[in-house]
Order: sequence, then C-alpha cells, then structure tokens
Amino acid sequence: MKVIVSTGRLCTVTVNMCACTLLRYGLWPASADKPQTAFSIPLLELFVCLSLECQVSVEGFCNTLRWKNNLTLAEVNTLYRALVGESISHFRHHHFRQRSLVDICPQLDDGTICPACPKADGDMIVTLDANFGLVRKQSSGTSVVEPLHGTRMFVDEKDVEEYLLSHLDSSKPHEDCSNFKAGNMLRSQKQAKKLDVTGVFGASCHHEMPLMFVNMSQGERLAYPLYVIDELLRRCEDKNIHLRVVYDIACVVASHLHKSGEGIPHNISLAVPAFHVYGHKLPCQIKYSTRRLDGFGLTDGEGMERLWSFLQRFARVTKEMTPSHRLDLLTDALLHYGRRKSTDLGLSTADHIQIA
Repeated sequence: MKVIVSTGRLCTVTVNMCACTLLRYGLWPASADKPQTAFSIPLLELFVCLSLECQVSVEGFCNTLRWKNNLTLAEVNTLYRALVGESISHFRHHHFRQRSLVDICPQLDDGTICPACPKADGDMIVTLDANFGLVRKQSSGTSVVEPLHGTRMFVDEKDVEEYLLSHLDSSKPHEDCSNFKAGNMLRSQKQAKKLDVTGVFGASCHHEMPLMFVNMSQGERLAYPLYVIDELLRRCEDKNIHLRVVYDIACVVASHLHKSGEGIPHNISLAVPAFHVYGHKLPCQIKYSTRRLDGFGLTDGEGMERLWSFLQRFARVTKEMTPSHRLDLLTDALLHYGRRKSTDLGLSTADHIQIA
C-alpha cells in the first residue's frame, strides 16, 4: 500500500489489513472500496484544522508542504490528486463524531447547543440575518447522497419550500422605513439567474453560537425570518422561554404579522440591531432599538455580522461544490465557529461584565 506520511511524501509499505485495522495503524484510506493509498492521520488533522480556521485550500496546503519539506512537483501533484477526493469530507465528519461522541450517546452536545443560553426558563436573545455571498452555481453539479451532517445546522430545504409556498409575501408592508436591501423581493427576482442558491439566512444566540440556517433561493423574503422564528418557537414548546429576536428589518416583520392577522406571539419581542437601526426612520429607532427596549441589555444585535465575516471566507470554495459537499463544509465551519465561542465563553463573559 502507498502511504502519504505527515511530511507529504509517498511511501510504499506492506500492510495486512481488513475493514477495521487501518485506523489502528493511524491511517485513513483514500477510497472506500479496496484502497491502494492511505493518508497519515496527523497529516489530515493538520489539513482539517488549517482549512477550518485559516480557510487553506488543498492547493495551498500542498504547496506549503512542498516548500517546507522540499517535495518535488511530482510528489505535490500526487498529494493534490489524493486530497481532492471524497475521503477528506468523510474524515472531517469522522473527526467531528470522534470529538463529540454523539454516536455513543445522542444526549451529548453535538456542538449546536449554547452552554449559557436558558434551556427551560428565561429570556433567549436570537439574532437573524442573511448573507448573499454564500451562493452556489447551478453548473456545480448535483449530489447523489445526502449530506453527512443531515440537518444538524441547515434545515430541510423541502420544508422551507413548502413554507414559502404557503407564505406569499409578494408586497412589502407600507410601513417599511428601511432602505436596506433586506426584504426587497423585487430586487431578488432580477439577480443571480445562474445561481442555485442565492444566499444563506441564519440565526445565532446572544453568545454568538450558530443555531439554524436556511439556503435561500428567492432573495431575502419575509418568509425566511418568519420560518426561522416559527422553528425557534417550535423548539421552545412546553418551555417558559421568551424569545427576543433581533433582525435588521424587525419593524417590517412586526408590521407584516399585524397586517396578516397573525399578530406577534406573546413570547416574542422584536428589535433592530444597534448599528442598523440608524438606517430607519426616527419613530422606528425609538420603538425598536436594542438600546431602548427592556430585556436586551447591552446586546448590539450584530453577532450574525461577525459570524458572516468568518463564514464568508469559505464562499470562493463552496460556490463550486455539489449541494451535499457544500452543506457539509459549511456545517463543519459553523461547528468550528461554535466550538471557538463555547470554549472562550468564560473569557468573553468576563469582558462583557467588565464593560457593563
């Protein structure tokens, strides 16, 4: 068997193996069926960490090993061809499962639960926003298998499509006081004709842990925040949790709910982020600013903007991926971001207390 060791060099070794022995040797197969090539696990662990934290591409990783370890161009090309296969996404998923142990005990935290947010009683602050840079081209192919992560971060697209069909919001409320792009369905219909996914709509908690994400196909319609709010309410069923939702055009959402006859649920409060509120008219600033409403504290509501600044770095890679590979990479990136936030939660909380 040919083994690519941690330096990136290709070595030929004799390995007596079966389906369960390669991992014991510290090797990961390059293919699932009768592998002839394997990677050193420390090599793949380094690549996964660099790709998630620094967004290093396969080409960049191979060139780094070339100059660090004096690899020949032929060795670099061999390494590159091996790394662009299916095995890397499966190794990333294996790495996640090994760290979280959710296969052994489903009750364990899989990286999607904020350790500081209320679980059964209290106020939960949630920030919503859309990112129109995380697109996917229609020409990037289709997927044969479902994403390895399933719906861990991204909700089922079929459920979203059904919700969109049942919530036809073709016109904006008359009280729209914001000139921001959000909510402008007319503009979204004219752009990105060659895109399969026109962006991502997401939610994070007050501590900036990623909560829920939706692939957008029709621009930032009001149906997307309404869907996310409904899903968050469903998750809070039978719990004494009050949702405090911060969204760039929360005033438009509130007006839409009143005009549609649904009304704002009693366990929800709506607010506009501290920065975006200055793009609204004065009455809206007074009514919806997080700085003027009870229960929001010093929340600026810009947590999703900080999350997007991290996730946007993956856009140049994910726009060329198949649907399943794209969702898996974005999910792994969000899990990594959430791990950073939860690990440093004590330090960030202490900083916030000092500022307050």
